[in-house]
Amino acid sequence: MKRFIRHCKRWNEWRKPCKNKLLHKIRVFFNPKISPTYQTFITYEEKKEIIDAFWKGVEDGMKGGAE
Repeated sequence: MKRFIRHCKRWNEWRKPCKNKLLHKIRVFFNPKISPTYQTFITYEEKKEIIDAFWKGVEDGMKGGAE
């Protein structure tokens, strides 16, 4: 069930800036059509995780280099 909810959230964020027609978006939602832009789309939550991990790595690197 969590997987389906994640899919719905990702699809909803992807469809807003997507300039394709509604039929294409619906086909992507139900998975018969593979869209490269959907497969590489990063949600806001994933972006936040990536940025947080990056800055944590920077901070850890700075602490390790200063010692």
